[in-house]
Amino acid sequence: DLRNGGVAALAALLAGLALPPEATAAAIDGSAHQRLATGDLAGAVATWESLASSRADPRLHFNAGAALLRGGDPEGAIRRFDRALPGASPRLQRDTLFNRGHARFALGAMAITADPPDPDRTIAEWEAALLDFTAAAELDPTDADAAFNRDRVAELLSQFKDEQPPAEQPPADPQADP
Repeated sequence: DLRNGGVAALAALLAGLALPPEATAAAIDGSAHQRLATGDLAGAVATWESLASSRADPRLHFNAGAALLRGGDPEGAIRRFDRALPGASPRLQRDTLFNRGHARFALGAMAITADPPDPDRTIAEWEAALLDFTAAAELDPTDADAAFNRDRVAELLSQFKDEQPPAEQPPADPQADP
């Protein structure tokens, strides 16, 4: 979550997911988790995507997205999270929305430090993050982290919008009637 940088929550989510029951798929998935644990994020993502191409299991897309988010690729993570949502259980939907909210928030933060800064992108990404955290909190009203992130992003978004200069108005037409 935003309070702890997300890494611990992400690791807990990854550890808490039960993956394919078949022995071969489980071995491949175990290999992906091992690669992730040793820092081979690209290898872990490639392994999960290989499995996902032959199995309709949204958890594999979720895991690939979580690894990409952990590795600093929020755009890639969002694409994988988008693939994880269809057919996902309510719990996996909540976890996916929660993590996609993190990815969108990260994209918005990156837009602030871009050269040149892109405040409109920041606002758009943070609004999308707010929607994801809100949906995650609605799926599980007992999820304190989703509620905290929703409230914190709403606060940061409001502050950021307030800090933006007012939009420039076009010059008045001197020919117009008063």
